[in-house]
Amino acid sequence: MAPEHHGDADPNAPPAPPTPLQAWEQRMQRAQALWQNGEQEFALAQLVQAIPLAHQLLRSPYLTVQPDDYLAAWVVTHLWIAELLAERQQLPAALDYLCDAHTALLGLGDSTEVSLLQQAAWRHQRETVQALLQWQRQHGPSTRVTQLLQSTLCAPPAAPPPTAPAAAALQPEPLQRCPLPADRLH
Repeated sequence: MAPEHHGDADPNAPPAPPTPLQAWEQRMQRAQALWQNGEQEFALAQLVQAIPLAHQLLRSPYLTVQPDDYLAAWVVTHLWIAELLAERQQLPAALDYLCDAHTALLGLGDSTEVSLLQQAAWRHQRETVQALLQWQRQHGPSTRVTQLLQSTLCAPPAAPPPTAPAAAALQPEPLQRCPLPADRLH
């Protein structure tokens, strides 16, 4: 008598490897547990190992399907590393991670066609802009940060109301530079 078989899955097959997002989440959970236990060096090591996973997510064909999750992974990884490096007084390295996080989002948010990915990049830019402004407040003016903030693009205004002519509704709004108060850039 043949063994009973339910479904297509082989019960003896090894489990499927985690997806890149799942692998990133596992790495970040380890880092968080280490951080909470006061083991910042080991937490930092886990975070550094999460960077290639975050890069993989940005190159994934699923980025356009799950842009918020994938971009959150990118931003969170970079901001955590920057925070730990700043605590260790490794300020140039910390600033590199902050700037890298924002620069990648700028590249994704800068296109002529408004997409889910572009909208997600704009949403996550709020986090990176806040982190860069916080950096300036804590560590003083930085030409690099000021230039990044000045190159930040705002989302276009909302679509015109339905009473506007149809042709005007089809024209994409031009991107504008975010008006950042000059006193917040230093």
